[in-house]
Amino acid sequence: MNFYLNAASMIGYLKNGMEFDSWEEAWKFRVDYGGKMGFGVRKDYSNKNRKDEVVTSEKFVCNKDGFWEIDKRDHLYKAPRVETRTGCRVAMKIVFDRKKCKYHVSDFNGEHYHDLHAPICVHLLRCQRSITKSQAEEVDLAYDAELTQKKSFAFFSVKSRGREHVGFLLLDQKKLPSDQRGRGLQFGKVGSLLMSFKDQASQDPSFFYAFQLDNEEQITNIFWADGRMRMDYELFGDIVTFYPTFATNKDHRPLEVFIGFNHYREQVIFRASLLYDET
Repeated sequence: MNFYLNAASMIGYLKNGMEFDSWEEAWKFRVDYGGKMGFGVRKDYSNKNRKDEVVTSEKFVCNKDGFWEIDKRDHLYKAPRVETRTGCRVAMKIVFDRKKCKYHVSDFNGEHYHDLHAPICVHLLRCQRSITKSQAEEVDLAYDAELTQKKSFAFFSVKSRGREHVGFLLLDQKKLPSDQRGRGLQFGKVGSLLMSFKDQASQDPSFFYAFQLDNEEQITNIFWADGRMRMDYELFGDIVTFYPTFATNKDHRPLEVFIGFNHYREQVIFRASLLYDET
């Protein structure tokens, strides 16, 4: 109940006349605002100038705005469409001011006709979920290491200190398209993995990786840590726990991680390794 009261008191932060430097900034503010309030956001329409393709106006609405069309499928259908829209009229319209080169809120309605989501559920809303470029590189890295989607998502969850902080769901990860997943045919399993490491290092200057070679100069074990892992180790590396069976890939090679705890007793990962030779 306190959440709804706090959310209602936040309405004053958003009002007519509020200015933004770009429509992307306005959209991000609206999404963040909706997350704090407890509702989802979607775009209703967008108008552009035909000459310069500048967005002249755009309207953002609550995800429960309007109603779905009547489901014309057989009433005995096993998976009927779930009614998720209630006709909510909450909306924010922005208009481009060419003199100021800014967007301003021209029409805002903040009164909902439905219950708001609790804070622990907000991260499940579609508008709150997105996979960043660096996260996409990590997904490709896990794919090249031949980890299953479920195991790689579990790794991301521990690394992000909870599923609610990952920024996307397992379903989103499965739908993520990749141009790199055919590299295994060209470079081989290990070569494809090293290509992923190079891509990750280009996105994160603090990313570190190393590998061991056997007598025949074949890669046996691979180790890596990104910038966040290394920073966490500097802050919380007094006590380190070795987790030798965190996950295994399709070839039953173990993914081993070094784990510690932060000041909030949340698990943090300091380093990960994929062992091709367990000896």
